[in-house]
Amino acid sequence: HTATAPDATPRAIHESQKQRDFGGGNYPPRVTYHGLISRDGIRWKVNPYSAVVWGAPGFNRSGIHLCLIGNFEQAEVPEDQYRALVEWLATLCRPANGGGYGIRADHIYRHGDVTATKCPGRYFPATARLRADVAAALRRAPA
Repeated sequence: HTATAPDATPRAIHESQKQRDFGGGNYPPRVTYHGLISRDGIRWKVNPYSAVVWGAPGFNRSGIHLCLIGNFEQAEVPEDQYRALVEWLATLCRPANGGGYGIRADHIYRHGDVTATKCPGRYFPATARLRADVAAALRRAPA
């Protein structure tokens, strides 16, 4: 989660991250995620998946970082936003010949699974549920 207002724009998130010095003074020209999802399910790919982003030590060079806009320590994830995340992750999990990256659903991690942080917040669904929902979306997808 961005820990910003739920209606924050990618530009506002970028400015917030610059003020908090994400990247240790070596700040990239865009938001430090690969993708953002608004509360109504709008998806923005803000960096190429090959870009190095900051936020999860040990995973910054190898992971794909998708972030939901809002603060899920304070509020639940809207259904449209969660559904957009599941569908985006399912797309990434498809085999390369199906337009994805062949990422296994059991290799999906939330920020707090890989580093000491409250992110994505206490109201964000558990890792097991997220992985199960992505796996179910993959089963529903046309071959």
